[in-house]
Amino acid sequence: MTMKTQLAFFFFLSCVFANQEASAPVLVENEPLHHVVLKNESVIVLHLTLPPGERTLYHTHSHDRVAVNLSSTSITQQTWNETEGQPSSTAPGTISVYTLAGSSFTHRVHNIGSAPFDVIDVELLERPATPSSSVAAAIAGENPSARVYSWALAPGAVSGDAHPCAALSHRLGKRIHSENDCTRRPIHLARGQARRIPLGEHHSDPQPC
Repeated sequence: MTMKTQLAFFFFLSCVFANQEASAPVLVENEPLHHVVLKNESVIVLHLTLPPGERTLYHTHSHDRVAVNLSSTSITQQTWNETEGQPSSTAPGTISVYTLAGSSFTHRVHNIGSAPFDVIDVELLERPATPSSSVAAAIAGENPSARVYSWALAPGAVSGDAHPCAALSHRLGKRIHSENDCTRRPIHLARGQARRIPLGEHHSDPQPC
């Protein structure tokens, strides 16, 4: 093997290892397009905005989770070491509830649509020993770590029940008021933001106080 051939072979191997390193999975909170908007001992809330034609890095989820779509587009998902999946459509307000099978799940997302893929991902860091016996409203989804409700509040309306336990609130736009012990205060939730709702609070759409 000539020196020139050896150098070319070495360069080829360097490129291969560099590509392998670049595509190595990262934790979801370290994926560059996933931005942490809320983190505490119970949850990590991430906001992903994926431009048309782009892919996320391969990233790993290690907990049960809930996803809330904020936009209309088409995506595919590709599990680590598997082929790319079939296209699926997203729509604002659509909720997906995932139960982790095994110790982790690694995949990447490809936006094949013409609009950004905008989604809130809630990583649930702990599973309760037993499910809560209290139900606040019609259940939109559930896994071993969380129960999900979906409210559509008209302007000035108040959700019918207080939260029976601490909860996470997310809104597709505008703002809401939080109400507790006859106190009414505005919560400014921009698109993609989230807020923890303490035990016993109600919330409503805003009207002049």
